[in-house]
Amino acid sequence: MSPNLKSHINRMRRLRVLQVLYNNRPQELGVGIILQLMRGDEDLKPKAVNIAQSLDYLEQRGFCKIKKSANLWIAKITPEGIDYLEGDDPNVSGISHPDEFMS
Repeated sequence: MSPNLKSHINRMRRLRVLQVLYNNRPQELGVGIILQLMRGDEDLKPKAVNIAQSLDYLEQRGFCKIKKSANLWIAKITPEGIDYLEGDDPNVSGISHPDEFMS
């Protein structure tokens, strides 16, 4: 897989994870539930490990909060994550924005 394609898939997967959290707010979701909700996104190659990596990235950006307990991660979108999805594209290089798909 080319580096550009891998980067694109990672950016898209992070967006989809954030959208899943957004669409299910105010509920908190575990990695397994997020994985089940993303099963239809075959192009994004959803697996528990890359969902967890996406959540870790999103938490570092301040877009979600993760509660970690042993092997269980529970995530919830933050106000910053909601603002990211609902606002104009702030041009964060590591995550796609919905505006990229509007014409």
